Amino acid sequence: MDHNTPPGKGSKIQTTDLQKVIADHQKWLQTDGKDGQRAVLNEANLSHCNLQRINLSSASLKGVNLEGANLRCANLQMADLRGARLCKANLQWSIFSQSHLESANLEQAHLQFADFSKAVLDNACLTQSFLHNAYFSEACLKSANLDKASLPYTDFRSADLSKASLSGTTIQLANISSANLAGAIIYRAKILSSNFQNANLRRCSISEAVFEKVNFYRADFGNASCRKSFFKACDFSEVNLNGVGRDFMEAVLE
Repeated sequence: MDHNTPPGKGSKIQTTDLQKVIADHQKWLQTDGKDGQRAVLNEANLSHCNLQRINLSSASLKGVNLEGANLRCANLQMADLRGARLCKANLQWSIFSQSHLESANLEQAHLQFADFSKAVLDNACLTQSFLHNAYFSEACLKSANLDKASLPYTDFRSADLSKASLSGTTIQLANISSANLAGAIIYRAKILSSNFQNANLRRCSISEAVFEKVNFYRADFGNASCRKSFFKACDFSEVNLNGVGRDFMEAVLE
């Protein structure tokens, strides 16, 4: 199998071929590209494969099908996963730092303790995914869909979530300080005991959401809208409320 020629679209790669690709990729990594070959598995079908602890860092996996795959503790740092399908995959403790996952589908994926620091997930789908203790520091999630996702203890410090959708999302004890949520949609979300200090929430659309014991210290709500939302025991010290509507002011001041 020529590793520079990816398997046919949607084809199920044979176990022996996959093992050869992985072995050559390890040589390529260990020798800084002097020996072996970089893994190219674009659009390959690896659905439901057991890839636990695999090292495919810097591999090309564009459009790969990893639905239901076991990637627990896998290393995919700096990999190209644009358009990849990772629905219902087990990604617990895996490393995706600095990887490209634009338009990837991670619906109902298990991302507990996964590292996505500085990764790019623009337009990615993370609906109904489990992000317990996942790490997204400085990641880019522009226009990402996190509807009905579960985010307990998730770290989004300095992440870019501009125009992201957080409808029906549960956020608890999460760190979203200094994150950019400009233009994000927060609809019927439940946000508890989380840190939004210095967050950018300009032009954010908030409706029918519940915020309890949330730290908004020095957050920027400029021109944000708020409708039928509830704030309890939140810290609004030194926040910017310029341009917000009457409903927002009344909700904050209750």
